[in-house]
Amino acid sequence: MSGPDSSRLANGDFGLQLRSVPADAATSPHWRGLLDARDEAAFGSAWLALQCSRLTGVAGGLLLIRQVDAAARNLTVTWPPRDLDAGDLLRLAETAYAERRMVVAPGRVGPDASPAQPVALIVAVPLGTAKGPFAAAAIALTTTAGKPTTAPAVIADQLRWGAGWLEALPWARVAKDLSSDVARAAW
Repeated sequence: MSGPDSSRLANGDFGLQLRSVPADAATSPHWRGLLDARDEAAFGSAWLALQCSRLTGVAGGLLLIRQVDAAARNLTVTWPPRDLDAGDLLRLAETAYAERRMVVAPGRVGPDASPAQPVALIVAVPLGTAKGPFAAAAIALTTTAGKPTTAPAVIADQLRWGAGWLEALPWARVAKDLSSDVARAAW
């Protein structure tokens, strides 16, 4: 069979039609950063950029990832990645992580060289289970007449839904350790 009805099955129903869809140029380049969880900084930066770019009214964001080794320094990434004074974001992310609850408070966020930083509403949430979060995110929202354009609960829900990507990090750590062990054993 050929022609427009070539996908019609013997019983007259149309079968599944597969076609190639070209990559959308408008798709965020940050998706590529989620391809390899072994580079935690790049992975975390990509995740945070995707979250912040999809939320309305975001002025800045910070992702805090706890390390397995308690003596190791925590990994933090910010969005936008440069020129951001993230002191209040970090403080609230650490509080949300330690207290295992959402924290909403006013804070300052802006270019680190700016003497007058705008006040924003910061929403910080622990990510992972209530028993053992593995990260925390803090998002600064712009306000109009003292109110954010998006409700803090909506921001928190979006971050929690998106946190599934971050669940790959512990598995990537294990895979990285195992590959190092295999490489050492091979020599």
